[in-house]
Amino acid sequence: MKTLEILPLLTITATAGIAAVGAIGWVAVLAVMALLSAVLSSVHHAEVVAHRVGEPLGTLVLALAVTVIETALILPVMLVP
Repeated sequence: MKTLEILPLLTITATAGIAAVGAIGWVAVLAVMALLSAVLSSVHHAEVVAHRVGEPLGTLVLALAVTVIETALILPVMLVP
């Protein structure tokens, strides 16, 4: 498997572990690193798809990918009481 395929799986595993233990200290640093790697990996995959589908549709694919990522990052912050 390539690194870009492993990073999302690593992020899911890290997120599950952090949810079970709670994010404190170095665990929070690992969570941020895993989150950044997952975001970069997903943007890379969106760019590959956008390049394959061509100019007008590719721009929409990238815009949709960024919108989904931003929503996924903002929504948990808004839902925490």
